[in-house]
Amino acid sequence: MRNVVVCLTVDLERDLGAMPPKYKGIDLALPILLDIFKEQGIQITWLLSSKLIEDRGKALKHCANNQHEIACHGYKHELYLPSLRLPVAEYEKIGFKLKDDEMDLQLFEGFNPLPFDDRRTAFEIIDKSTSQIENFFGKRPTSFKMPYTTIDWEVLKYLDTLKYQVDVSIPNWKYWDWRPPYHPYIHKMTTEERNSLNLEPKEERESLRLLEIPMSCDPRPEISTNMMVIHRTFSMLSCRTLGIQRVETILDRIAKRTPADIPIIFAFKSSIWEFTEMQKVGHYELEQNIGQGAVGLMGQLIDLLKTKFDPNFLTLTRLASFWENNHCPNHSS
Repeated sequence: MRNVVVCLTVDLERDLGAMPPKYKGIDLALPILLDIFKEQGIQITWLLSSKLIEDRGKALKHCANNQHEIACHGYKHELYLPSLRLPVAEYEKIGFKLKDDEMDLQLFEGFNPLPFDDRRTAFEIIDKSTSQIENFFGKRPTSFKMPYTTIDWEVLKYLDTLKYQVDVSIPNWKYWDWRPPYHPYIHKMTTEERNSLNLEPKEERESLRLLEIPMSCDPRPEISTNMMVIHRTFSMLSCRTLGIQRVETILDRIAKRTPADIPIIFAFKSSIWEFTEMQKVGHYELEQNIGQGAVGLMGQLIDLLKTKFDPNFLTLTRLASFWENNHCPNHSS
């Protein structure tokens, strides 16, 4: 049987579309999920927007129990505007499929992403949220995810200087193709530039120690041509909108797409508000199988993974260590 690793992550943040902010997900759903993961005997990664420490600190205390990981997910879940898309020439072959040269993030009514547009603010937010999590839980976070999957090279470099070990801000649907974990790099000089200077024809690049783990999605080539690919990311949303049988098909596609010499990795995301009865937010897909329906599907997903793949359930940081020690082409022996 193939070696399979599963990483479950849950974003801890305010409820979707609620202005002023509401916290039904933290108050009602968090205790339920904690019980499910304890009963199943698995560890997950909580991606925490640290403003919740100020607003719901008492409810968050149990998140560190049972060897769960507390990772950083910013402060107020702000949207970093400059990195809505990354130029292909700047950063490997990450590409966004655009509609009329823009990616429309206004996917539902009431969406207020608290946008900001300068890199210094991004650094300050990362510093603040990192310190809040370390002070509250007594352990510095080592995994990171930028809200709304918005990140650029300079922010990745800044995370690297802070000794973050893992980033999951770039889901697989943002690439032209499926890919395994890797160390982000930026090309420092093009071939033409090197030739113009009569330098040796070797690749110059700046690499990071930080490991990028792309979040899984349906790897069919045609899926990346559709803007709805955002809603086909392998997440709780996928289960709620596609059903567990079609999610099993996605799992099989990912397994088939993974080379035989590396483990199959399922990196799964969800948000805490998905497990509560949400207010009407104006987007049909977001209103299917929420609340108890989503709780039931989480149980079905874990049962499916255990029965079909007999995987190891790892937190993000443990997954990074496993990859580095055994499979990273840069570091494993």
